[in-house]
Amino acid sequence: MALGSVALGYADPRVTKAVTEAASEGSVSGLSSWREVELAERLCAMIGQADLPKDARFATAAERPRHIPIILDLMTQWFRERPFEKALAELKAADIPHSPIMSMAEIFTDPHYRAREMLIDVPVEGLGTLTQPGVIPKLSLTPGRVDHAGASLGSHTDEVLTGLLKMTPAEIADLRASGAV
Repeated sequence: MALGSVALGYADPRVTKAVTEAASEGSVSGLSSWREVELAERLCAMIGQADLPKDARFATAAERPRHIPIILDLMTQWFRERPFEKALAELKAADIPHSPIMSMAEIFTDPHYRAREMLIDVPVEGLGTLTQPGVIPKLSLTPGRVDHAGASLGSHTDEVLTGLLKMTPAEIADLRASGAV
């Protein structure tokens, strides 16, 4: 679970460095809002620590970064105490933004990945089809496409040997006879 600036606070040197670098490159960065405070309060209440935001260790951006391990330990304990589905239901009930991290097996069976063409089946000569990632990002004017999984094994061998390595047909025949190609 990532809490970003809610947990680290904007005084954390890593956050400060990232914001400073982005600003120097012309990027815009938002600052904390009352929504982040509200989210932190809901999260603390959900884990049974409603008074934690008022605790001196977490009340200021200067103090929060030094005490992050406490928050991480509390969250780890909270997750360990309940089944995964119950944790998700409680996060949803508390209106805490969250997203489970899926395993590769879950990704391959998730209908949303297929519906959004994040996984596509591509024809492979001699094999049928191969599931692979789709085109990202999906642009409206130039959406991109995948026509095949790549050239079949050895399909460019002669082109490379003659063009790049300047080998003669006789030399290539010798390589094939020896089993090297």
